[in-house]
Amino acid sequence: MMNTGLITRYTTALYSAPEACRPRYDEFRDMFSDGQLKSKIWLAEELSKLQDLSGKTVAIAGSWYATLAFILLEYSKNKNLNLVCIDIDKRCEEFARHLRKEHESEIVKCVTQDMFRHHYTEDIVINTSCEHLFNLNDWLNLIPSGVTVVLQSNNLAHPTHVSCVKSLDEFKSQTLTNFSAVLFEGELNLGVYTRYMIIGRKA
Repeated sequence: MMNTGLITRYTTALYSAPEACRPRYDEFRDMFSDGQLKSKIWLAEELSKLQDLSGKTVAIAGSWYATLAFILLEYSKNKNLNLVCIDIDKRCEEFARHLRKEHESEIVKCVTQDMFRHHYTEDIVINTSCEHLFNLNDWLNLIPSGVTVVLQSNNLAHPTHVSCVKSLDEFKSQTLTNFSAVLFEGELNLGVYTRYMIIGRKA
């Protein structure tokens, strides 16, 4: 279960952050929608069952306003998880400065970068927006062998969802050639749409 203090942290940052980098109303609404939160909590729960997150380095590609990063911190046993949040929208990096507590400046780093240009050296790489990528395998090929990879997609029709899948099997068909082992696969029915998740070891 998510600590409700996370929402308070974001609403407080709305007061201190410059207007130019604040999430818009519709973005804030979507960020804390039932489907978005349940999907990220599901990811954190399943990933933490597979391995101890403490001391790990994690890259979150397409991190948006870093909500997943702070949820993952709650699942790290001694708070020494190191997260790199990658997003092409520079507002996300700027807003994060108003989200982090002072001691978290080295724990949660947000960078403005195209996920296809990041040099992936982290222990765990996460992408929860695979439906936005025209060719998921082009991105997966950037990740070194042996790294734990967490992927989420969905079946929600939307103009920006260029690679929607209709089932978990279809999602697996997009990705399985890139995994030497699948550690978890599942789906989460969210009413309006279904979220699919695969956790695997990069081939």
